[in-house]
Amino acid sequence: MYRVSPFVRRFAQALLAGMAVATLWVNLSPASYYDALEWRLMDLDLPRWLAPLPVSLTPMLIVSHLMMPLFVAFIGKEFWEALVLQRGAMAGRQALAPFAGILGRALGAVSIWVLVALLIETAEGVGFGSGWQVPVEGDVVLTYFMARAVFGAGHPALHLSLLLTIGFDILGLLLTGLTNPEATLRLA
Repeated sequence: MYRVSPFVRRFAQALLAGMAVATLWVNLSPASYYDALEWRLMDLDLPRWLAPLPVSLTPMLIVSHLMMPLFVAFIGKEFWEALVLQRGAMAGRQALAPFAGILGRALGAVSIWVLVALLIETAEGVGFGSGWQVPVEGDVVLTYFMARAVFGAGHPALHLSLLLTIGFDILGLLLTGLTNPEATLRLA
């Protein structure tokens, strides 16, 4: 089995630490938290074809538009290596069971979402079963730490659970992009 990049643990620790600090901060002092997020570091003068509206560099822009896409690209790279490498965790016939697990989990999550939507009255203007794409995605960082705590550092199930969660995220992002009425990603 191939080895997951050693950076995963560092990225996961940094994300969990950031989530903990942000959660404490927003609950203790919401005004200062939002002021810090929207603090203008500099105004960017970008060409009109790239950014039709003025752009200000803020901590929120750096994290949400620069760092998180890099993290998603990194986990996508791990998933790709698991599929393509000769000794990858999901190479060849070994990919059938994980892909079946990904699809089964997605169908199960969507089914439960729709069932709960049938049982609970929603606000006016909200369509039946809207938001069904949300439960398809999983949290890669929490899955990694939970699987590591349950299985241990060297157990093959750690790699498989991490790769399944990455698959859930990719499927969830694709479904969100394809079904969002305002999205530019469409099947022609």
